[in-house]
Parts: sequence; C-alpha cells; structure tokens
Amino acid sequence: MTPLLSRPRRDRTPWLARAGLVQPMAAVLTDRIDDLAVAEAAARIALARRVPVLLIAVMPPGYPPAG
Repeated sequence: MTPLLSRPRRDRTPWLARAGLVQPMAAVLTDRIDDLAVAEAAARIALARRVPVLLIAVMPPGYPPAG
C-alpha cells in the first residue's frame, strides 16, 4: 500500500497532497446496445491511467418488465 503523501507544515500538522487522491474513471451504463463499447473504453482509459473503474448502471423505469 502506498503511504499518503503529506508534507509537514511549520506547526507540524500534516496536510494531504492533492496528488495523493485517486479519481476513478466513471462510466454510465444503460440498456443500450453500445454500452459494451462504453464499458470497454472506460476500462482501457482506467488501465492506462492506473485508476479504478466506477461503472454506474441506470435501468429504465419499469425494469424488469411486469409479466
């Protein structure tokens, strides 16, 4: 595990460096056919940036269909 980036100030209280915060790659998935391409692109970008992937699934109203 990587230690948090911190720098002591004059009063000896550390502050977290902004570079130490990980920002995940997010992708919103719905019920469309091209969502697979969106998920693959998000995974490729996240791998290149070495960050986690956050997949958000949004389902249409009334899912699953009643019956």
